[in-house]
Amino acid sequence: MAQEDTQFNLRLPMDLKHKLAQAAHANRRSVTGEIIARLDESLAADASPETQDLKAESVERALRQILADIESGNMVLRTKRRT
Repeated sequence: MAQEDTQFNLRLPMDLKHKLAQAAHANRRSVTGEIIARLDESLAADASPETQDLKAESVERALRQILADIESGNMVLRTKRRT
């Protein structure tokens, strides 16, 4: 660990810690290294414009399918009446 690295205490459910340990072993790194790699990957994907575009496209596809189902009569929207 480099000197500029910060120590951080974290409580994890035991089963999650076990899964992380297994993944770390499979990837030939420490549990700390596994956590850092996964957090890095997750944060990079969240910030990536391509990922955002894919999420938006996925939502758009789902909404188009719902609209098509409504228009074809395969899905009926029911609204709750306000009293």
